Amino acid sequence: MADNKITERQESCQLIKWLKRMVGDDVDISVIGNWIFRGRLSRVEDNLAYLNGVTIFPPGDLCNTIPIGSLVVNLEVVTFVGQQP
Repeated sequence: MADNKITERQESCQLIKWLKRMVGDDVDISVIGNWIFRGRLSRVEDNLAYLNGVTIFPPGDLCNTIPIGSLVVNLEVVTFVGQQP
């Protein structure tokens, strides 16, 4: 059980380091529940990712998007992060 906690902590640290290198880039972040948030990553701190110019893609419906100005994502619920070309 302790090994799982150590592995989770290491993976979380790696995700945060990777995201910090992506600040200023356009990214897709998927979270538990299959919600996808696309926007410009403005900062990463306190286990939160801050996005600007966000488009929300609801689960299972990529056609009906929801545009919003900004969004804060708790990194504990992230299942995928991708970088826009």
